[in-house]
Amino acid sequence: TGRKWRLRTKGSGLASGREVVWTWMDAEKWKNWMKSMYGIVVKEEDDDLDDVPVVVADHQRLVYYDRDSHNHRLEVSSSKSLFETVEAAAAGKLSYKHSENLVERVARYLNTKMVSLETYVVTYPWRAATFLCMIFVGIFFVLKRWLADDGDYRKVDRLD
Repeated sequence: TGRKWRLRTKGSGLASGREVVWTWMDAEKWKNWMKSMYGIVVKEEDDDLDDVPVVVADHQRLVYYDRDSHNHRLEVSSSKSLFETVEAAAAGKLSYKHSENLVERVARYLNTKMVSLETYVVTYPWRAATFLCMIFVGIFFVLKRWLADDGDYRKVDRLD
């Protein structure tokens, strides 16, 4: 498959400017990892080459593709479908599945935002300090106004 891919890409091995690496994994050794990352459950009775699970993985984004553009399961024996799937995935034309669950994706997103905030504070410390002071002053004035006595009440002479 790797040789066919090199011929198809005229020796570059690239799809949409990204390097494509072909690998065959030991199903017994890596079964827990493949199940957690791609939902692949290895069956011992899978002796036929068409029964071998195939995924196209993007490890930079932690997503994977296990279906082609016609929503058929990927097969090792169908290199044309496999190559089209790789090219479509690299071009962003296929829907993907996440290798991480929702909690892990949220944690990764928040971590990215915290790192970018840290970079901003280190790069522009005076701007960050000024912005933080403005936030504290704004909170102070809002709380002061909210908790202040209204003073609009007049004591009215009552007849009772």
